[in-house]
Amino acid sequence: MKTQQLDDVALILEREFATPRQTTKDTHWAKNPLENSISSALCDAYDIRNVLSAKIKNRPKDNEGTEFTIGDCLDDIISTLEELESMFQEEDNE
Repeated sequence: MKTQQLDDVALILEREFATPRQTTKDTHWAKNPLENSISSALCDAYDIRNVLSAKIKNRPKDNEGTEFTIGDCLDDIISTLEELESMFQEEDNE
């Protein structure tokens, strides 16, 4: 993904989530505040997945007759966040 596309995604997510900005002086934070937010959300999603029982994860995600489960949705969220995180890491390596 190009830098402009990442900037566009960052702008949209910042508008939606309005996370406080961190400075590069905080060495434990990522250079980009959005990257930090994505990493934090990913850790939260891992934690949620780990504490949910198999019974809950195997429930349908809605009452509309879908075959997709809560676990499927959570896996999709994690996959998307991992992909976004890797985009930032690739950009940092360029």
